Amino acid sequence: DRDPKRVLDDVRILIALGLIEKTPDDKIVCPFADIHVDMHLAAGKPIALAVPPGESYAAGGRQALVNGVKASDDRYGDGEWLGWSAGDCEATIDLLEERPLTSVALRFFQGIGQWIWRPRSVEVRVSNDGGEFRTVAMTDSFDPSMTAKILPVHLAITGTTARYVR
Repeated sequence: DRDPKRVLDDVRILIALGLIEKTPDDKIVCPFADIHVDMHLAAGKPIALAVPPGESYAAGGRQALVNGVKASDDRYGDGEWLGWSAGDCEATIDLLEERPLTSVALRFFQGIGQWIWRPRSVEVRVSNDGGEFRTVAMTDSFDPSMTAKILPVHLAITGTTARYVR
């Protein structure tokens, strides 16, 4: 069962992201009926980037990381993928309140012919005050011979409560 308040919050977020629209007669319509939106805890939340994405890989802007829309499995130019050509991706998501967290799911695109590479490592840090962060998960165990375009990463962080995720 879904919490009715959470459903209303999800609808407000989807409207703010422009993924659904409210008609004058209070109906909800989706102009992108073929797009699946995952309303995870970070969906529609404020996000800050320590280093902006590379110019050629910034079409979706920073909100693409938290809009809940699954990026293409086949091409990086769909406006949902971001890429960094200098510096690491360090994103800080403000969940707006302390929330219990159980996992972090990420997806990375690799296009070897386009010189787009998966990360060397992934580290998840959390904070309750936005100042002091602690590491709750980390991985660098990626198969170096991997040639698949999509690398899903799922990190368990059961027993963690935080407002900020980096």
